Amino acid sequence: MMQFNLEKIFNYNKGQRRAIWLMVSLIVVLILFRFVHISKTSSVFNYDLVAQKIDSFVLAGKQQEIVEPKNYPTRSKYPEYKTAKTQKLRPFNPNTSDYETLINSGLTASQARNIVNFVAKGGQFYKKSDMLKIYSINQEDYSRLQPYILLPDASDKKAKEYTKSESYSPTEILELNTVTADELMRISGIGPVISKNILKYKSMLGGFYSANQLQEVYGIDSALFLRLRYNFTASPDSIQKRNLNKTDYYTLRKHPYVSNEIAFEISNHIKYKGKLKSLDDLRQFKTIDEKTLEKISFYFLVE
Repeated sequence: MMQFNLEKIFNYNKGQRRAIWLMVSLIVVLILFRFVHISKTSSVFNYDLVAQKIDSFVLAGKQQEIVEPKNYPTRSKYPEYKTAKTQKLRPFNPNTSDYETLINSGLTASQARNIVNFVAKGGQFYKKSDMLKIYSINQEDYSRLQPYILLPDASDKKAKEYTKSESYSPTEILELNTVTADELMRISGIGPVISKNILKYKSMLGGFYSANQLQEVYGIDSALFLRLRYNFTASPDSIQKRNLNKTDYYTLRKHPYVSNEIAFEISNHIKYKGKLKSLDDLRQFKTIDEKTLEKISFYFLVE
């Protein structure tokens, strides 16, 4: 029975046997072609060559010169200027001079930054030796700067001579809150630019309450202020105060004495806790110190 079945299975005719041999031959050819193709294209992985390539790439990176973009913006709010070693020393008042004025007076960038930050936080220089409170000013620096520090108790010859030459009896005294551009330019030391800056700052403030505020005007350094301070007066009575309870956040933050943080805190208090009852309520705000509150009181009231 088994013999009969095997014979029946393998009992192909001539055409069938030819087709089978052709298919087997094709399979063998394909296998041989695949083997020959792989043997030609494959190669042993050369680890040494790859290591050499990596070393060459690293070495080229180390030798490549790094070129900084010329117009790359600085994150610091204080631009870098020449240091004291390349600047001629000039008289300055640390209580009233801005960063640029201090640099131009011969201080280093670090010293100028520390002085400005010290005054901004409410610090005050009462005598020349107080400059030693600044971290970046040592005894050697102080000895070099001491003759040029202009403070009320200055006793050295150079500071006295400078103050005397730059201070004079004014021939004309002007009221800052009513002065015009033409009247400003009649004062020695004030040109079109300074005149424009004074009027612009007056508009931003809402008026001057003191001639000392001229020190805050852009372009007026301590030396120029010493010449101008006797030419001006300012009456707080001419300032029209605004009601804090009716002044919105966007208007508040435009005032030079009101920071974004102060404007935000005042606006939120009025919105969520109710109106302010008096200016003394501002003392509870962490963003307002006594010095700032005193300035704000000239321009705002509570009704």
